[in-house]
Amino acid sequence: MAQEPTSTPTTNTPAPAPAATPQHGDSKKPLLIGGGIVAILVVLIAVWMLFFQGPNKEDYRKAYEAMQEVRNTYSASGSAALSSISRSSYGSSSSSANADRFQESFNKYKDAAAKLKDLKVMTGDNEIKEKYEAFTKKNETFEKKVDELMGSMDKMQSVSEDCGNVRRTSVGSSDKEKVLAEYDEAAGKCTKAMEGLKDAKSDTIRNLGTKGTTAMKEMRKAFVEMLDAVEAKDSSRLSKANLEFRQKARTLTEATSDFSRNLRREFSDADVNTELNALGRTVTNRYNDVNRG
Repeated sequence: MAQEPTSTPTTNTPAPAPAATPQHGDSKKPLLIGGGIVAILVVLIAVWMLFFQGPNKEDYRKAYEAMQEVRNTYSASGSAALSSISRSSYGSSSSSANADRFQESFNKYKDAAAKLKDLKVMTGDNEIKEKYEAFTKKNETFEKKVDELMGSMDKMQSVSEDCGNVRRTSVGSSDKEKVLAEYDEAAGKCTKAMEGLKDAKSDTIRNLGTKGTTAMKEMRKAFVEMLDAVEAKDSSRLSKANLEFRQKARTLTEATSDFSRNLRREFSDADVNTELNALGRTVTNRYNDVNRG
């Protein structure tokens, strides 16, 4: 018996896909992009090294020389002139030429101190930064106090000249109007000079102007009362008016003493010598350390 032929199933095998042809233009793009990133990173690193790297020897040298300039200009204006200014008082005189010389030297100090902020070590060295910030904070007050005083120096000069030699005119003359005119000629200038201080920026100077003006006006009032008592031949009234005049004159003396004392205290509190020395020592020490390294 004949066997039936066995049928073999056929499998449809898909034809292999043709190989993709490389596109030379596309294959180069990743390389170009990668190269651009590397170039940018190199630039960024260079910028970081230029601006964010710590201070170098040259930076410390510049800071050391700048501190020498600040110290020198401070010694020429701040220290010596501060002593002179703090002694300013009613009855003392200082020429406008001296004031001009001080202003010029103090401006040099301010310029030298202002340049410190541009030095890299003042922010890039933590030890120096701490001392610099303390100096800057104190120096703002110091410069403000000096500027306020210098802005009123001309008016203070007027007070010194017009109030320093005021003398009470004798009330014994029978010519009341003449005596009062002589008093007003001398004391009136002082009163006007005191009034000129009342718009000063300095609280201490302004207080002197207020108290001084009040005292001078009350002294004149008492003086007029003395003249009236002489005219009335009232010895008791004259004695009382004379006592009032002396008390008001004492008030004026106390006001000027308070002014001198308060001014010295203000400038003593605002003086930057301690902070400036601390900053100078730190800069010098770090400068020496770097150069020894």
